[in-house]
Amino acid sequence: MKSSSTDTREQALLRLIHRSERMQAQGAHASRHFSRWRMGVFLAGAGISIGLYQQAWFHTGNGLLLLFLIGFLTISWFHQRLKSRLRRLRLWKEIKIHNLARLQLDWPNIPPNDHHTPCHHPFVIDLDLTGPHSLLALIDTTFSSVGQHRLTTWLFQANNPEPDGLSWTSRQT
Repeated sequence: MKSSSTDTREQALLRLIHRSERMQAQGAHASRHFSRWRMGVFLAGAGISIGLYQQAWFHTGNGLLLLFLIGFLTISWFHQRLKSRLRRLRLWKEIKIHNLARLQLDWPNIPPNDHHTPCHHPFVIDLDLTGPHSLLALIDTTFSSVGQHRLTTWLFQANNPEPDGLSWTSRQT
């Protein structure tokens, strides 16, 4: 039976995922507009400049070519910023989807991680601490190999527990 706090977390994650999908759709629409503007500015600049060069108006052609180039580069810069934000939004959405899968215990949608566990650990297999459907698969949200190593070290430190227990208390808080 799920608790009400789990339900509210799921609902919050679902709202965030739906919101990010709407934002991605709006961003894709804006990206298409930027692409059209880039193509339009390029073609207009090339056409007008070539026409002015054929009329032997070199200074005017150079000036307008520079103006269109500045416009094209400005639009390109804004378009690249939008693409970067869409890429970050996609990654953020994937993190939320993975967190929702962890919360719902949806094992096929939890990303697999490679953990190097000590083979001499007394209860790794008995308690399902590692593997595809394990405690470590649920709690490991690390991005770096250093963070992953630290998490596995903390989890499998049962062979060498610290006598005072202070570090366990500080980790729990």
